[in-house]
Amino acid sequence: MLLLDVNLPDRDGFEYCRELRSQRMFYDLPIIILTGQSQLDSKVHAFELGADDYITKPFEARELKARVLSKLRRSGKANETSFFAGGFRVDFSVQKIFSIADDEKETALNLTPIEFKLLSHFLQNEGKIFSRQELLDLFWADSMYVSKHTVDTHISSLRKKMGPAGASLRSIFKQGYRFAAGMGPKTKSHFDKQVDL
Repeated sequence: MLLLDVNLPDRDGFEYCRELRSQRMFYDLPIIILTGQSQLDSKVHAFELGADDYITKPFEARELKARVLSKLRRSGKANETSFFAGGFRVDFSVQKIFSIADDEKETALNLTPIEFKLLSHFLQNEGKIFSRQELLDLFWADSMYVSKHTVDTHISSLRKKMGPAGASLRSIFKQGYRFAAGMGPKTKSHFDKQVDL
């Protein structure tokens, strides 16, 4: 949450709001503009730049508190629908995972429903190892005719669709699978053994 006064001593608050919204890490940051400008054009301008609310001075502390709490509640619910991890953005609202390039351009991965569930699970639990049996229990519990090789097949397909980042979805010898961003075969740790399937 950011309470942003338009009349900053060293810069224009509106311009600062625009700069924040242009950066990916501040996409979901709730911003409330505080200003003595009550003109409609000023309010519209603030919202166009990405502000979430606009409070005109002078204001009552109770009103400010109520607006802040409201924005925090809404922000918390919104953030539950998507998250960033390991060079990807997972969006549960549309059931898609996007790879993020160095220039921040997003490209949707062409995943099956089970691949979406698998990858989002690994991204949410980055660095944690899951055995084949654990993955079967999580995603194939209702299927009678599956084997542990089912997991291997889906992981192999998922790696290909992830492109170069697929090397970060690793087979850990006699343990299972783990996603660790930047941990391809050339950067494996001393206690891991890479198994290519």
